[in-house]
Amino acid sequence: MSVGLVPVPCLNSLAQLPQLRQLSLQQSQPVSRAQCLSIANCQQLHSLALSSMQWADVPKLAPLSSLRDLAVQIYQPVRGSLPAAAAGRQLLHLKSLCCLRSLRLKGQCELSAELLQQLAAHWGSLTQLDLCCNMPDGVLGLQQFTALRSLRMQPYKWDVWSSDPPVLLYPSLLPPTLTSLEALDVWCMAELPASTWGSSGSSGGCMRRSNSYRSFAGLCSRLSGASSSLCNLAASSCSSSSEEDMAAAAAT
Repeated sequence: MSVGLVPVPCLNSLAQLPQLRQLSLQQSQPVSRAQCLSIANCQQLHSLALSSMQWADVPKLAPLSSLRDLAVQIYQPVRGSLPAAAAGRQLLHLKSLCCLRSLRLKGQCELSAELLQQLAAHWGSLTQLDLCCNMPDGVLGLQQFTALRSLRMQPYKWDVWSSDPPVLLYPSLLPPTLTSLEALDVWCMAELPASTWGSSGSSGGCMRRSNSYRSFAGLCSRLSGASSSLCNLAASSCSSSSEEDMAAAAAT
């Protein structure tokens, strides 16, 4: 059974639909705690999308062990009022969602490398990630998602004047299983700072660097043909634009 619900005053009656398979709630105000508990009673849910949810209520989704597709936007009424690190750690309460295949997360929550590694240990079947949030360590930790095939990432910004740091993308540290990558407003880095790997004199450290680091072109070769074509098209467009600019400058 698939149901799409528009904003209604009360959703507590959802518990009367124990066989519900798909649920999408689009509303400006966050779901209440009572409504979260009602949703948690629909334990046959395979797909759940919540357009507005309090970060403290995320653990209430833990009983949905059959969930395969989860999309959550963290509600934040006032800038700076949300403890980003604490909000991210709420995801650890969803370790029971062992069937999860797709996660879409948006809001001012922080996903550190350590947190991503802990989540990967429980979500080994995850194949799709769509992250719009703060990632202080960039993509570090994502390599632990060994089944990941699709990744979309961008920093979460409250407004156009946001001064939050960019998300750092290290292509060489992404899972080799990746076939689709969409990175918006990120910094693509060739490699980690040398200090991250310890002493440069260590033969083990040198081996890890030589074996792990690959160019962005190397990543594109791992992606699907369509993705590679898009990369080539973007490069050609940039080159064409540069030539046109130079010609115009010379003419003037």
